[in-house]
Amino acid sequence: MAIDKGMTDPIRILAVGGESEIRSTLTVFMEDADFSVHQAETFTEARRLLENFTMDVLITDAPVDPATLSGFVEVVNHVAPGIQVVLIGDAPLFSSWRECARAGLFDELVKPVSDGVLKRVVRGAVRLKEIEDLNRRLQQENYNYQQHLEELVEKRTRALSRNRDRLEKSQMRYQAVMRSTPHGLCMLTPDWRFEFANHALNNLINPASNITQELIGVSLASLFADESSFDSYTRAVVHQIRRQGIDVRDAQLRRLDGTRFWCEISIVRHDPGSTAGGFVATLTDITEKRRSREQLLQQAFYDPLTNLPNRKLLLDKLQESIADARNGGDGMFAVLFLDLDRFKNINDSLGHLAGDELLQKVALRLVECQRDTDTVARLGGDEFVFIVAATGEEMMGTAQRILDCFARPFRLRGQEVFMNVSIGAAPYAPEYESHVDMLRDADAAMYNAKASGRGCISVFDGRMHEKATQALRLETELRNALLRNEFSLEYQPILSPGEKHFVGFEALIRWNHPEGETMAPMDFIAAAEENGLIIPIGSFVLETACRQAAEWQTAHPNAETLRMAVNVSPRQFCHPDFVPMVRRILRETNLKPSSLVLEIVESVITEGPEMVRLVFAELRELGVELYLDDFGMGYSSLSYLQKFPLDALKIDRSFVTRIDSEVSDRNLLSAIAGVGRALNLRVVVEGIESESILTAMKGIPYDFAQGFFFYRPLPADEANTLLSSLLTGSQFP
Repeated sequence: MAIDKGMTDPIRILAVGGESEIRSTLTVFMEDADFSVHQAETFTEARRLLENFTMDVLITDAPVDPATLSGFVEVVNHVAPGIQVVLIGDAPLFSSWRECARAGLFDELVKPVSDGVLKRVVRGAVRLKEIEDLNRRLQQENYNYQQHLEELVEKRTRALSRNRDRLEKSQMRYQAVMRSTPHGLCMLTPDWRFEFANHALNNLINPASNITQELIGVSLASLFADESSFDSYTRAVVHQIRRQGIDVRDAQLRRLDGTRFWCEISIVRHDPGSTAGGFVATLTDITEKRRSREQLLQQAFYDPLTNLPNRKLLLDKLQESIADARNGGDGMFAVLFLDLDRFKNINDSLGHLAGDELLQKVALRLVECQRDTDTVARLGGDEFVFIVAATGEEMMGTAQRILDCFARPFRLRGQEVFMNVSIGAAPYAPEYESHVDMLRDADAAMYNAKASGRGCISVFDGRMHEKATQALRLETELRNALLRNEFSLEYQPILSPGEKHFVGFEALIRWNHPEGETMAPMDFIAAAEENGLIIPIGSFVLETACRQAAEWQTAHPNAETLRMAVNVSPRQFCHPDFVPMVRRILRETNLKPSSLVLEIVESVITEGPEMVRLVFAELRELGVELYLDDFGMGYSSLSYLQKFPLDALKIDRSFVTRIDSEVSDRNLLSAIAGVGRALNLRVVVEGIESESILTAMKGIPYDFAQGFFFYRPLPADEANTLLSSLLTGSQFP
């Protein structure tokens, strides 16, 4: 039943009166395509228009005597049946809407009248007119139908045998229509009992029986899954029908066999003009529709792998908690940011399917730690977030329960796997305005927990935010440094003091900061390793060093055996494109692989031995030399040194700087060098800063050395000048 004229023909308005105010008000209708406005100065002119044109609403601001108003409305309705009359005056004529309606008016408005109010009143009048028109049509059709039935009865009386077939066919058509509709149709008494039901409704409510009469007299309340909610349901329905003429809402019903289903129930009054009669209802099974909608909600707000709330739902809940606290709530909640420690090792060793299985099992354990007032969600990857309805000791207790639940091993692919989690906590504070701030601080606290040894809890404080801000600033500056070519290399000679010959250079990166300072690697490499920029920075160092070495070998005939040593970070070494990058750079720079030395630290070997072994094998096949840098500083097993094809050990400078004054340091250095000799590896000593250190090195087995005593790192042009002298031996220290 279409009531909105805006969807079909324009609403036809007849305005009677001549005051400028009503004309100004009607301008809003004239400019709207949904309305068609006609104007009459007098009621006589208005009557002529009504006799010749169909109008929906008559609006007048002409003075009307209350005593003659009913007669005026009666004349109007006689000329234009069903038209709705809206009176606009300087003061109300009636004390209530009912008196207004008894006078035949749809509504009366008191000046001034806003455009919005007038539009709503006109649309309401049109809706009422159409409902009344529909009611009249239905009544006319009912009257016609009754007349038709009387004619049929009269004909049947006169010729029963002749009309019997026709009546039977008519009944069959009616039954066919009632059977063919997929919706349940029924009539309900004023006390909500069935007095008529079609077969579709019977199949919906009582599928075990084909007898629709079994529903007659049954209360609709008895079909509600929750009968206690029926009274509030009916009150809402009646209220909505009174306002809109129809009510449509979902309800969970119970079939006569006890099974439950969701149903959309559309209800109107059997007699639209009555407020006490029965109802006509349409019932449609929407169980599958609701299930599909719930699936869409599940997909939108829940993580498909773990079935935990996803990032979107988490952020919504967190923002609600913050808003509640800022609007007078107790603010007793905190965010726990969880990150699995070394989760990448699981993916690399057991595969991504095992990693997914681990995330699912982690989610189940986190749910075990969750209280009714808490929320646990998967933020993404191996990151989870708790919204804990507590702070202080209670918050720490929840965090500790989470750590404790990770003490038990996880069973993956037939083997036990232990997994730790680092937790960052950010209790709510009035300074927080959005979820972004709380998650940021909890994330910063989590990284502080990782830096503190992993598998522990860290509570946010302002220094963490300052540290995170500095890290972000440094990352931005590093990215700009790559774009602006602010990096350069210096080269420190590597010598063989015993044989008094030059071996090569170690390439050392420098950052020519725009503020004028030249920054050494220790000032930014750790940050680059953390944020991933070590990959492009390392590529720059390797390519620049290889290109420089190739140029020197071409320029100096005696430099064919020159080696160029380049430091490689753990993250760079383990990157899947590392070996292809080395191969490409050697090809593009025309540097012989045997002239390239890659220096790696011990942690590369210990953290992922299987994967590292494959990288070692590829580099060894390529012909590149591999040095273990900073040897003695880590915790690598000597067995690893036998398993990996290393060429040399590079002893950390911390073992060298005091051997001229500490006998124990000299003995330790001698032992470490002896390990290298025993494993058939060359030994490189760095950090020889003085002649006394060099003298103390006598008797210690080593092959190559470097340090400030010999030469400091030099820019490329100075290193080139020195190279000529070193190759001829004329400037050997």
